[in-house]
Amino acid sequence: MDHEGSVGFPNLSPFDQGWVVGLLDGEGYMRRQSRGGSHVRLKMCDQDTVERYSRLIGATTSVKSYSDPRKSVKGIPYATMYICNLYGTPAKELMNAIYPHMCERRQVQIQGALI
Repeated sequence: MDHEGSVGFPNLSPFDQGWVVGLLDGEGYMRRQSRGGSHVRLKMCDQDTVERYSRLIGATTSVKSYSDPRKSVKGIPYATMYICNLYGTPAKELMNAIYPHMCERRQVQIQGALI
C-alpha cells in the first residue's frame, strides 16, 4: 500500500480535496468485497452533497436513490437515501490518496479494504 503524499486529485482545488477527505472521514464506507475488489460508498440523504462528491471524484457510477416505505419511525417514512459507489481500481486509488488524512478508525478500515 502506498499512502505517501498529498491527496491524489490534481484537478481539484485544495479546498475541494479537503472537502472530499472530510466527507469520507465522517460519512464514507470503505471495504473489500467478497470477490476481492475494493469498494468506497457514500450514502446520505443530502442529494446535492452526494452529487457534488460524485462529480469531484469523477465517479462513473450513477448516484442511486432509494426509499423503503416499509421502514419508518412512528409512521413517518425514512428520508430518501442517495448513494455513490466506486469499485475496483478507482476505489483503491481514492483510498490510497485519502489514507494519510483519515482518522485512525478509517485508516484501519482502508487497510482492510486494500489487502
